[in-house]
Amino acid sequence: MIKPAFLKAQVAKAKTRRRTPPFLRRLVAKAVDATAREHYGEAYSTKCLQAAKALQAALDRFGIGGRLWMGAFCSVEVYAAAGHDTWGGFWGAEHHVWFVTSFNELVDLSIAQLPRHPRQKRADGIAMPAIWWNDMGAPLTVFRYLPDAIVRTIRFPDQADMDDLAAFEAAVLDRLDTMLSTMDVAEVTFGPLLESSDHAQQLHEQGHPWLNRAIRFQDLKIPFPPWITLRIREIREAHEAGRPLPSRLSSDPTLVARDE
Repeated sequence: MIKPAFLKAQVAKAKTRRRTPPFLRRLVAKAVDATAREHYGEAYSTKCLQAAKALQAALDRFGIGGRLWMGAFCSVEVYAAAGHDTWGGFWGAEHHVWFVTSFNELVDLSIAQLPRHPRQKRADGIAMPAIWWNDMGAPLTVFRYLPDAIVRTIRFPDQADMDDLAAFEAAVLDRLDTMLSTMDVAEVTFGPLLESSDHAQQLHEQGHPWLNRAIRFQDLKIPFPPWITLRIREIREAHEAGRPLPSRLSSDPTLVARDE
């Protein structure tokens, strides 16, 4: 059992340091990820919204708030076979959802499932680590999150999808309770979680397969796709001018979350 006094100290540390402690990161990430693998199976790669929403609920247990964001995502996609590495992700007519804590940490667990996404044309993709990034203002050059809108309301057209979201969130919280009541601190493991540029360097030196190949791709100085380059510039110019961020989300009516 993880003692309440230990958890109370972890929460106090989070509030004092304005950063989620490593133990709470591992605990919450494990609860969400393990439940998503069990609940969604191969479809986990398409459940970024559900994973982010459940993570929000789990962190709320420890008084750590935050918001879901919708926008574009671009990263290096690498494959076991040489000669196929490229930029990939979600932009233009597609979108992605992630979570940003009240400490400005960007959290994205489902992105590690990208090689299993139905749009992938190859089966030998190498997964990037799940992300719990410490500073949204200091990304690696091998990936970009490009925000568009805060997700304030979730509305699936089909009630069955709404019911599924509620069931998944409840299952995550049940697993979290079980972990707290049956595990010791040392048993709570998850990783790696990509946390910072320094941590990325450490993983690279340790031979992480995605980082090694992604950095090799970066060294080729292949520019971001044009849509991503334009959106990066648009976001920067909006911030510098103090203007609201213009939306570039798809007008697809099946989008289920809007900034309302």
